[in-house]
Amino acid sequence: MPNNPDEFLNVDITKIKNQDKICWEYTNEPDSDEDWEEVEETGLWCRPAPRTFAISTAAELVHLSKLQPSSLFEWYYRLNALFDAGEYFLFTESKEGPIPIRITLHDLKDHLGMCIETKDWSNTRFDSLVRSLRMRTHLREFID
Repeated sequence: MPNNPDEFLNVDITKIKNQDKICWEYTNEPDSDEDWEEVEETGLWCRPAPRTFAISTAAELVHLSKLQPSSLFEWYYRLNALFDAGEYFLFTESKEGPIPIRITLHDLKDHLGMCIETKDWSNTRFDSLVRSLRMRTHLREFID
């Protein structure tokens, strides 16, 4: 884990079970200095795992302060609604370039315990956001 994980993520991951293995990637030789931070006195470099970084980034639009068993399916619903509205947080590489992929229920289960500094939004308020995002995305399709 890096010396200051807050530099990488905008969420609290300290309550995630096995967070050292789930939330971070490690290497002895980083391919670039931009994404990696040296872990003091270990000779290792680390960076957020792609799924952790994606969930952390998505949290800004999900507007739920905790990822816990009681909110798991609401998180899943909101992430899928955002994906369908054209908001992508996780990608895979292909010959044609990055392709968006969905954050899965399994990904969310691995990150149970994550806490976010945000106000919880009601379903109505969140659905209003998604409706606005969809309109913006579809209007762009008609204009282009």
